[in-house]
Amino acid sequence: MLESVAGKSIAFNVVFLSLGWLVADFALQSQHKLTGFSFPSACNEKSSCSKEIFQKSAEVDQEIRKIEKSFYRTYPYRPSHVDEDVTRRWRLLTFKLNYEMINYEPRIGLNGMWRREVEQIDQFARNIISKSAEVVNKDVKLVDLFRHDDPYQGVQYIINYKNKDATGDVISTTVELERNFVAGKPLLKQVVASGDGDVINIIMPLSKVTDRFTRFLDRLESAIIRKNPRGFRFIFVIFQPHHRDDDDVVDDDVTIVTVKQFHARNPGVDIRYKRIADREFNRAFGLDEGVKLVEKDEIMLFLDVDLTITEEWFKRIRLNVIRNKRVLFPVIFSQFDPEIGEKSSQLYPPLKEELKVGDGVSKNTGFWLHYAYGIVALYKSDYIKAGGFKTDIEGWGGEDVDFFKKVVALDDVEVMTSVDRDIMHIYHGRTCDVTLAADQYMMCIGAWSETLASQLEAGLLYNDDENRK
Repeated sequence: MLESVAGKSIAFNVVFLSLGWLVADFALQSQHKLTGFSFPSACNEKSSCSKEIFQKSAEVDQEIRKIEKSFYRTYPYRPSHVDEDVTRRWRLLTFKLNYEMINYEPRIGLNGMWRREVEQIDQFARNIISKSAEVVNKDVKLVDLFRHDDPYQGVQYIINYKNKDATGDVISTTVELERNFVAGKPLLKQVVASGDGDVINIIMPLSKVTDRFTRFLDRLESAIIRKNPRGFRFIFVIFQPHHRDDDDVVDDDVTIVTVKQFHARNPGVDIRYKRIADREFNRAFGLDEGVKLVEKDEIMLFLDVDLTITEEWFKRIRLNVIRNKRVLFPVIFSQFDPEIGEKSSQLYPPLKEELKVGDGVSKNTGFWLHYAYGIVALYKSDYIKAGGFKTDIEGWGGEDVDFFKKVVALDDVEVMTSVDRDIMHIYHGRTCDVTLAADQYMMCIGAWSETLASQLEAGLLYNDDENRK
């Protein structure tokens, strides 16, 4: 066996050396035909010429390696279709939890490789903060970490911290890192320390006052305005389909009265409204009209009334939305019908505890609304660059997906879509107009059915004899 292996090894060496000798002989005889390859004058024998060729080959190989490296895809991956974005969304991590739809779980405990990665990136970011002149107070606390896989560039991180300044005000600090596939340590992109930042223009189209709208105003006052009213502007676009432009009684409209009362309670806040008379409600048209009331190139947030919001979320918007660079499409957690949850928990007692405990994020209380793009935060200049909303869409739905496609198509703007624990869609009943276009009607029915219950809750009620009678 050993003799056979040794024989094969000797034969291989003989063939290899013979091939090199033949190449040298061919090159020596054909050098007058070769262009761009210089032979030294001393190369007049096969042995010396073979050595020179090998040296020249090594130089050529190094040049080829440089060319190959220049073709590495170090530029960001650009999705060519909306569907591609679903597979490359940002992951939200904390020291304790991993927020994502994993095996029907909207969040799981942080363990294994995810815990190690969070600890390593946190340590790396803290080391940067300790040397950064941007951050005065180095005693920071990790709030959360956003992680994004780019198939061309590598892994991107946005690490959010909070600390306090000399006056005791909470300051948010963000560290952005990038770990390329061809590099070892993460590379620093930027460090941003900010307390308030740019003004956020909250734009909301309305058709009429409902309990949902008044409850939303109450949440705004308690969560945002009473704590820190600076840096916000509220723009309401009010549709009045039964009034003409020259109608003198529009001020008696209950929606406008409600907005004025909201302004009277909060005189220090910039609150504006515009009425759209003699026209049925159109969300895209209303948002576009609201954009026209934003005078400067500031952050705009397109918001709905059925949302819970926090001050932390607005700080994250200011830090992560970047002019001419990044647009934010948050993925919100949508609640299931609480009445169905209550009925199903009577059939399965352990479900009662799950519906009561925690912050409401679990697989039996709701789901991440991955297919909705209606909540958007971006600068006005980026809105104009994308081409704005398609304002001639009538009825329910479609305008958000159309606008998302436009933003994805921008070459110089990054789309950030990520689940966000600080914004939740509160369940409300809905009806789907049978006069809608077929595709809109199917979208409406699909959205309505998905918000009703979890698989466990629906299964419990379906298999219950009382409910099947």
